[in-house]
Amino acid sequence: MNHSTAVPDGCRSPLDPTAKVEIRRSIPVPDLVAGWRTSFGIDVAGEFDGAATIHLCSCKRSGLGFFWPMTAGSPRLYAELESRPWYYRRGQWEYNHAISLVPAGAQLLDLGCGAGLFVEQCRSLGHAAEGIDFNPAAVARAQTAGLPVRCGDWEQLAAEKPNAYGMVTAFQLLEHLSDPLPFLRSAVRLLRPGGRLLLAVPDSDGWLARTGNLLDMPPHHVLHWNPEAMRFLTRLFPRELEELAIEPLDPDHVGDYVRARISPVTKPGARSGLCARALIRTCATVVSIPVVRKRCSGQSMVAVFRRLEGLA
Repeated sequence: MNHSTAVPDGCRSPLDPTAKVEIRRSIPVPDLVAGWRTSFGIDVAGEFDGAATIHLCSCKRSGLGFFWPMTAGSPRLYAELESRPWYYRRGQWEYNHAISLVPAGAQLLDLGCGAGLFVEQCRSLGHAAEGIDFNPAAVARAQTAGLPVRCGDWEQLAAEKPNAYGMVTAFQLLEHLSDPLPFLRSAVRLLRPGGRLLLAVPDSDGWLARTGNLLDMPPHHVLHWNPEAMRFLTRLFPRELEELAIEPLDPDHVGDYVRARISPVTKPGARSGLCARALIRTCATVVSIPVVRKRCSGQSMVAVFRRLEGLA
């Protein structure tokens, strides 16, 4: 990966097009294509619209990280990923955190609900929950399971049912959207005044961004959200930030967490490599102790907003 300082023509922040932008790093597209083929057996060569290089940029005003040019994944890519058993997980931390915040008697809507796992979890606990997703295959699975999930887009739904929901959720969705503002406007419009909007995204200030994880780059993730960018949203829409919570470290992620934390302080070479591996094993053993692990930051964060009286 090469470093670059020249901002490409037309490069603008998706949250604030007038803000200054800087380049954090530049990634050759052939490296991404080769990585996806090796790691997942998926050909993404056609996902980049002919771009030779993808730049990870930072919006100086909002703190949002974004890739340029914007190359969000195609429906074909997501259909391939959703066929993998590891792509959707039940009982995720952000699901359980959201469940604890659902107001009694509230009508809940999950945007980008996929196969309806969170809708199912809510309804199993007696909450009135429904979902919407643009992926017909995922929606078909949800409907086959008897869940109230529809196929469509949130802008149309917001026009049909403004002020209809006491809580709106979106899990691991915002990082996939090349233009998040229409989605955010729709989410606010769907809420009743005083209703809650819960957004769960990977925390780009955490360990995941240090790993070079292909799923955290185009054509899968095109935005990098952090607490600063979440706080910036209160300047764009009529809502206040009630809570910003960081996921405790998942037991399955201990090894990746330790490697991400240690790699910047280790040096290349056979001897140092052996030392680094020994250090990783020792640290992983310590971090795996529950009382220690729960004090370590995990992969995701949750931001909870309350809608104010005005509309965006």
